[in-house]
Amino acid sequence: MKRNFIFFCVFSFLFVSGCSVNDYKIISGEVKSHKEQEISVNIPVEIEEIYVRQWQDIKLGDKLVKLDLSEIKRQITDSENQLKIANLELEQMQQTMVQTNKNYKDNLNTVQLQQDVINKQINLLDNKMKMAESNELPEMIQIQNNISATEKAYERSQEELESNLAIYESGGISEYQLKVYKDNVDKNKEQIEDLKISLESLKQKYIEDIKQALLNYRQQLYSIKNLESDIDDTQIMIQKEKILQIESKIESLKSKIKDKDIVVNNTINNGSIVEINVKKGSSVAASQTILSIIDTEDLYIQAYLPEYYSQGVKVGTEVVIIPLANKSAQLSGTIKEISNIAIQRDGEAVIPIKIEYKDDDKLLHPSFGVDVKIAR
Repeated sequence: MKRNFIFFCVFSFLFVSGCSVNDYKIISGEVKSHKEQEISVNIPVEIEEIYVRQWQDIKLGDKLVKLDLSEIKRQITDSENQLKIANLELEQMQQTMVQTNKNYKDNLNTVQLQQDVINKQINLLDNKMKMAESNELPEMIQIQNNISATEKAYERSQEELESNLAIYESGGISEYQLKVYKDNVDKNKEQIEDLKISLESLKQKYIEDIKQALLNYRQQLYSIKNLESDIDDTQIMIQKEKILQIESKIESLKSKIKDKDIVVNNTINNGSIVEINVKKGSSVAASQTILSIIDTEDLYIQAYLPEYYSQGVKVGTEVVIIPLANKSAQLSGTIKEISNIAIQRDGEAVIPIKIEYKDDDKLLHPSFGVDVKIAR
């Protein structure tokens, strides 16, 4: 009877409690933001003032940093001075071209006469070059005649040497007399070589002198033909392009200094400063991150679900969120994203998940820790 009574009590308890116990798991999570913005500048500057501190809440339009723009203003002044000089140079080039063209037209008849004279000289030199190359110039002909005469004398001296050599061998003349004939042969041979060298040297000298004279005349002719275009349209176009580049640089520099203060722009209405990478007075390079902001209105919870507990948990599963800063409070949330890849975390295989939640009382802030109760 007593045993039956105990069984009845246990059965009654299970019936009242629903006869089952929910299967749930509590995991830790961290509040994060969907949107983070890095604040930087596109020019080298110095930081004049920092208006915020790390983890400070900020809103749209709040001032963040004040920039020292003295260096960029100096660059603008230098560029404006360069622009003035370039415009003066262009004006001088245009005036010079106008005057040069006027002088050319005023002296056109004289120029044409000069061209005719130079062309005649060039023709004469071209003919002289041909004569020099074929050894037909008077001085060269004289040397060639001397060579011919000396060659004949050389032949006669050889004949005399041969005939007297037989007489010497028969004892008719002395060795000294024979040597005179040999010396005469060598002398004529040497004179022939010297004359040929003289002819070649004279030929090369004429050719070099004629080439130099032709070059000088052709340079004069080129200068006369191009007198009108000492400063041509190409040079003026290059100068105008230089001016456009300087103007573009000035415009670009001015567009970067419209405001010394960096403010929270319209991409974030309410946020928090998570990182400040500069100090007052520090120099900042172009594109260097000055500070980072997160959007505190677009938050989610990053958590890691144990792999062994992932069966049955899916996108849309509702969860209970307990802030570590206020464990008496509970918030409702929904799993919005489950990774397809497990990772190792603290020696355990886990699956990253993202949870969206409702927090009308603003209990949670970025980097706050939470417990997440997940039932399956």
